Amino acid sequence: MSLPYEYSSERFRKLIDFNKTEPEVLRKLIEHASRRSRELEELIVKQKALGEEVLTKMGGIIGYSKIRGDPYAGVIGVDGSNQVVGGRSGNYYIMLSAVVVHLPHGIGTRNPVVKYPDVTIVSFNDPSGEVVSDVAEDAMMLLETRAIVEAVSIAGKGDGVLTPLFIDGPIIDPPRSIRSESITVFKQIIGDVVSVDVYYGLRTSALIEAYRKNVLPIGFVKKPGTDKLLLRIVGEEVRGVYKVFSGDEELVRTILALEMIRNPPSKGYIYYTVPREYPSDNTLYSRYKELGLSIYYSYSMHSPYSRPFRVEVALPRIIPLRKAYELTVKAVMLSHILTLPGQKYPLPVLLAHEKCRIRRGAAELIYEEILAKTVKPSGDRVVDVLKTVLVEEEE
Repeated sequence: MSLPYEYSSERFRKLIDFNKTEPEVLRKLIEHASRRSRELEELIVKQKALGEEVLTKMGGIIGYSKIRGDPYAGVIGVDGSNQVVGGRSGNYYIMLSAVVVHLPHGIGTRNPVVKYPDVTIVSFNDPSGEVVSDVAEDAMMLLETRAIVEAVSIAGKGDGVLTPLFIDGPIIDPPRSIRSESITVFKQIIGDVVSVDVYYGLRTSALIEAYRKNVLPIGFVKKPGTDKLLLRIVGEEVRGVYKVFSGDEELVRTILALEMIRNPPSKGYIYYTVPREYPSDNTLYSRYKELGLSIYYSYSMHSPYSRPFRVEVALPRIIPLRKAYELTVKAVMLSHILTLPGQKYPLPVLLAHEKCRIRRGAAELIYEEILAKTVKPSGDRVVDVLKTVLVEEEE
């Protein structure tokens, strides 16, 4: 059982640091904190006023529906994880894992089926240390894409029953171009490849094949943050939104909270933003669309006090718009009914995240194991001395 916040180790650490700080520094910081607090409150008041204007001018931006769906039907979760260790002379090791979690009976599943299609360590040289984090993310997403293929082989039945496949994160992931430097780790994972662009083809074909086999790929974005998918649309109708809202998260939180508080949803009903397609001028999206994939999204919240989340649905381009919207709303409903009381995210997303997670401490211990195995005597004195020096410098 976790301790209440006021008694948690994290709270104690903060109090200790607070008490170690010079009183005069604290006094001045607290004065500034009071001013910043007033500024923040003023901003929230402006957001409320502008949110009301958005709802007045764009009333159709919010949807309201009765939840439909079976929380005990089969569902799958997919996620990936990475940790970067090392760095001496620019030599890094990237630890990677990807997982597929199958819940045959949805939230009623007692023994989830957990599979690890890929768990590996790749090496990467980055003298500046500026690229390795992106390369690690690219490699992780390649493993996640391969996990999607594995998930489809588990769930794809072709019997007309659509199995939800929850992906922890957006469909377009990473939300930037794959780095050209990632070619070296891609080759370590999938063999000889000519270009990192192979990633886009692999991910698109995996997602399209999923739908063909009656698997619905759903990207679940926990923290929309400063993404501006919806804000851009609202900005064309309402002036001043960019000055008040930093991104979709603040905008959606405001308009959905306004709606929920003024018109509380009936039991079993939810509010959400009406589904929309990704903007066609999004450079990354255009790459996926050229390969035959369309992506639709919607935002929702569990209560006025919760953080908004975004669901994305990946479909073949040939799917009619009306059908695409229906499936996006279905994904929103599934996100609600698969989220257990007291939790923030759907069960398949939570389980996949926890099952694949490579914790920092574990990664560091495994790296120490790499070094320990390296210093085993080889019979060559010079080599043994150099190995010992290497390990000592790392420590």
